[in-house]
Amino acid sequence: MALATISDADLKTEALDVLQQAWKALRRLEDFSDDTVDSKAANRAVAFLDKAFAEFEKGQR
Repeated sequence: MALATISDADLKTEALDVLQQAWKALRRLEDFSDDTVDSKAANRAVAFLDKAFAEFEKGQR
């Protein structure tokens, strides 16, 4: 059974894509939710993802 190999660059690209999708979904929840608890939680999650993006950018320099 052959194992597929995936490069670090491919993994980083996939991770960034997933982070971006999550960020967009959380921004929509933050902006459009009628529930203030959900909106605040989404806001905190967006801030967390912003930090994750910054870490990835630092690592790519």
